[in-house]
Amino acid sequence: MAIRDTATEYSTSLNEGPFLIIGLGNVGDEYKLTRHNTGFLALDRLAAKLELGDFKHKPELNADLIETNLAGEKLVLAKPLTFMNKSGLAVVKLQNYYAVNDPRILVVHDDVDIEFGTIRNRIGGGNAGHNGIKSIEQVIGDQFTRIRVGVKNQHLENNDTAEFVLSSFSRSEIGDLDNILDYVSEQAVSFVERSFKETSHSL
Repeated sequence: MAIRDTATEYSTSLNEGPFLIIGLGNVGDEYKLTRHNTGFLALDRLAAKLELGDFKHKPELNADLIETNLAGEKLVLAKPLTFMNKSGLAVVKLQNYYAVNDPRILVVHDDVDIEFGTIRNRIGGGNAGHNGIKSIEQVIGDQFTRIRVGVKNQHLENNDTAEFVLSSFSRSEIGDLDNILDYVSEQAVSFVERSFKETSHSL
C-alpha cells in the first residue's frame, strides 16, 4: 500500500483557520463505553494527554468544544451533540464558524469493518457505510482526514450491525482500550504537527 502524507494538502490551507479534530459518538451516559462512541473516547483521551481540562458545552455550534494551541497552531477539539446520524450538521456549522479548510479537518470514528485493535489513518476516501461519515460527506464532501478505529470482533456475525455498534466493549477489550486511545491521541497530534501519514497499525 502506498503511504501518503499530508504535506501537499496542508500547503493549500496554511493560515486558513485552525485545525479541527472531531470525535464521533452519541450523547448520553448510556452510550459512553459503546463501540460507536470511540471517537468521543479518543477526544477525551487526547484532551487528558494535553492537559486541556473539560470540554465546554456550545449548543449554538451543536458541539462540546475545547480551544487550544498546539505546535504553533490553533486547535479545536469537538464532540458533536447531534447524535451520530446527523454528525454533518455539527461539522458544517463548525467548519463555517471557524473558517476551516477540509485538509485541516480530522474525524476520529469507529469502524465495524476493521478488527478491534487496528487503527487506520486515511486522507479522504469513502464512508464504508458509517452513518456519521455519510452525514459529514453529504455537507462537506469527502476530502477530510480520518482515523478509523476498528471495533469488529467475533460476535459481529451473529448480531445486527446497528445493535453491535451500540453494544459496550467487552471486559477484555476495555483492558486493551487504553493502548488504542493513546495511539489514536498520538496520531491526532501528528496531524497538527504535519507528520500524519496514511497507515494501518495493529496493537
